[in-house]
Amino acid sequence: MYLLDCDPAKNWIAFMVCWNQIRNEKRHEAPFKFINQELIEKLKETLLKHEKELRVCKEWQGWNEENGLWQEITRINNIATKNYGLSIL
Repeated sequence: MYLLDCDPAKNWIAFMVCWNQIRNEKRHEAPFKFINQELIEKLKETLLKHEKELRVCKEWQGWNEENGLWQEITRINNIATKNYGLSIL
């Protein structure tokens, strides 16, 4: 939750932590669970609020994408929706 109250680059880190945890929880590989509806809603709200900044952020996986980190976020969201029935956006 702390990372969601920071700059868009840290929002990306929070998104990736949540994505990995979602995947592990759905595969029953997580040693603990912390993904809940409140966290997903806060993540969604934060990502949508910072969409413009994430589109121009060329750090990490966004370095070679036309729409920066936002493009990677939407790609992963499509996977989460298709594979786990969970939309983050």
